[in-house]
Amino acid sequence: MTCRAKSHLSLIVLGAYVVMAVASLGLLTYQYFHQSNSSVYYGNLVEAPWSLVLHVVQHATVLLTWAGLLVPEAFLILAAHHLSLYYKTLNAALDDIFYKWAQDRSQHSAPSYGLKIKYIGTEQHQRPESHQCHLKKLREVWSLYDEVDEVLAHLNKVFSPLVLMNFAAYTVMICTLLIPVLKTRKILASIGFLGNALFYLVRTPVLFLGQACVHDQASSTKVVVSRGHERLAMSGLYLTELEAFIARLSASTSGQGISAWGFFCVKRGTMLTFISMLASYVVVMLES
Repeated sequence: MTCRAKSHLSLIVLGAYVVMAVASLGLLTYQYFHQSNSSVYYGNLVEAPWSLVLHVVQHATVLLTWAGLLVPEAFLILAAHHLSLYYKTLNAALDDIFYKWAQDRSQHSAPSYGLKIKYIGTEQHQRPESHQCHLKKLREVWSLYDEVDEVLAHLNKVFSPLVLMNFAAYTVMICTLLIPVLKTRKILASIGFLGNALFYLVRTPVLFLGQACVHDQASSTKVVVSRGHERLAMSGLYLTELEAFIARLSASTSGQGISAWGFFCVKRGTMLTFISMLASYVVVMLES
C-alpha cells in the first residue's frame, strides 16, 4: 500500500514563497525611495561610511529572512500534507476492508438470526478462511497506522516548539505592522508595513489549515473503525480487536495532530481563536 502527495505541491509552495520574498524586497526598495530618511532603515541610524553598508545588509537580509521561513512554515505545511494524506489513505483502506468483509459475510455466511459470534482466545482456528484474510489485512493496515503515528510523534518532538514560536511571531508581527498603517491611514507612506502585514495575513489561513488537516484525517479514523465495527456486528460478527482499536483511538485522537509544544493541537478552530485574539490586540493598541 502506497500513497503519494501531489508532486507539484512542493513547487507551488516554494514558488509562492519566492514571489512573496521578491515582492517584499520590492516594497522595501519602493519605500526607501519615497522615505529615504525613515528610521525603518538601519543605514539612517549610523554615520557614513557604515550607512551604505547597513542599507545593503538590510535589503540582502530580506531574502535570507524569507529563506529562513521555509523551515517553520513551508516545510511544516508540506510535512502536514504528506501525513494527512497517509491518514486519509489508511482510513480509505480500513473502510474498504470493513465493506468487503461485511459483503463477504452476507454472501457466503449462513444467517445468524441475530446471534452475535465472538472469536476470542483458543477459538481462532474456527474462523473461516476469508475472516482470517480480512483480519490479516486489518492488522497490516493498523501496523502502518502505528508507523505514521510514530512519524508524527517524532515530527512534533523536533518541531513543536517552532510551531508555537511561529504562531507567537505571527501575532506580534501582524499587530506591529498594521498599527502604523491604521493610525496614520497613509497607505503609500506605509506601504512597506502594509505589504508585509498582508503577507502574514495571507499565510495565516494556509499555515493553520495546512497543519490542521493532520488532525482532521487522524480523528476521522475513529469514525471509520466505529462504523466498520457496527457494520460487522450487524452481520453477526463481533471482533474484540476492534474494541481495542476504538479504545486506543478514543485515548489518543483528542490531541492527534501537529502540536504547538504540547500547549495545543492545531485544529481548524485554532485559526478562529487566533483571529479573534489578533483582532482584540489590534483594537486595544489602536485605543491606547
